[in-house]
Amino acid sequence: MLFQSDSGLRCCRVFYVMISFWMACGMLGLMPTNARGQADETLKDRVAQLVERLGDPDPQVVARAREALLKLGPRVLEYLPADQEGEPVDSPLVQIRNTLREAADAVALKGSRVTLEGSFRLSEALRELQRQTGNLITDRRDDDANPTLNLALIDQPFLKALDEVCARVGIVPSFYSADGTIALNPGMVISPNPNAELSRALVRYPGPFRVELVQYGAVDNFRDGVQTASLLLEIAWEPRLRPMLLRLPMSDLTIVDDQDRPIRPRVEGEVLETMLRPENPIIEVNLDLEPPFRDAQTIKRLAVRGEVTVPSVRRVFRFPDASQPNQRQSDRGVTVTLNSLRVEEFVWKVEMLVEYNQTGTVLESFRQGMFSNMIALERADGSRIELNGGFSPTQTGGNRVGFEYLFVDIPGKPSDYRLLYETPVKLTRIPLEFEFEDIPLP
Repeated sequence: MLFQSDSGLRCCRVFYVMISFWMACGMLGLMPTNARGQADETLKDRVAQLVERLGDPDPQVVARAREALLKLGPRVLEYLPADQEGEPVDSPLVQIRNTLREAADAVALKGSRVTLEGSFRLSEALRELQRQTGNLITDRRDDDANPTLNLALIDQPFLKALDEVCARVGIVPSFYSADGTIALNPGMVISPNPNAELSRALVRYPGPFRVELVQYGAVDNFRDGVQTASLLLEIAWEPRLRPMLLRLPMSDLTIVDDQDRPIRPRVEGEVLETMLRPENPIIEVNLDLEPPFRDAQTIKRLAVRGEVTVPSVRRVFRFPDASQPNQRQSDRGVTVTLNSLRVEEFVWKVEMLVEYNQTGTVLESFRQGMFSNMIALERADGSRIELNGGFSPTQTGGNRVGFEYLFVDIPGKPSDYRLLYETPVKLTRIPLEFEFEDIPLP
């Protein structure tokens, strides 16, 4: 089952952490949303008054209303009028909405923090972890165990809190879910581990990431006389981030042994760049090293500095009539074209083209992000049909990426639907920095 927010949670002391992510996502029609509770009527009325003043003929009145709305911050996004097709991009309301969304996204790029204090059933704790952060957790276990937990997690990183909750009941969260969530799978229980204390000591939670030092290995090749060493890291992230690219320059890697002698990477000028996919919010990273001196007992310090490229702003492009070909829309240097929608028996084939005015690494990151774009057909009543037949790339040359999306067994005709297409329009690089100390060597 996929846990969602539950307004009927039984009473316990919960200090709710407000995450601007939900306000931002609530405005993006294709992203998951949670119930946000009863509206603050005072704030709602204030926002309505200020929005009305945006239409005043006096520019000073408009300027004051704009300033007041921006000062209220991203929390007012849910009270602003919804996006309207054909809105002028330079209208005060559109500019305010975009500015507040960017502010909300900036907050969302930081690591989520949660507070769980009191008595919880396991299912309730998992729901709260999701409600407070926007990260989805899929419970696939085949038993009905739902033990009660007494928790005192105050302002903890989401991934650390999840580790603690799972450890309390002896289960292991899996980031290899294939659906972009964190999974609790059948049979994934913690076996007795004599190295459990050391294993817990070799986990770090920098920002929205979880980094675990899993393994040290050394190889002595008798044939060619080459000695090598390596460190295996697992880097997981909050699923809501949907990152695109990991970059670790070896020049920013610092490793010293217990006698302060450097341990160097095998290729010192190398930059490790790895494309990231959202369906499994984790990646393994091998750091290839020159072997430490044989009399070294520990790695005294391992310090890593890198960065991760994430979509800080995503945009839903709305095409009012899915049957009309060659419809183009642009935002922040990104142009999306609905080339065509063809009906072949029971399959609807949608051809989309996305173009970017970027080059180099940024363009490669955008290309990678295209594979997690969202597409849906929307009826006049607002009900939607999400992609149900798969997709394939049709072109990837230059600064453009094309896809063919398949919808199967769709009732009605294409003109009955709008087409919604969500894609990143702005990327941000966020730091990934962490350290480990006193790593034992064999």
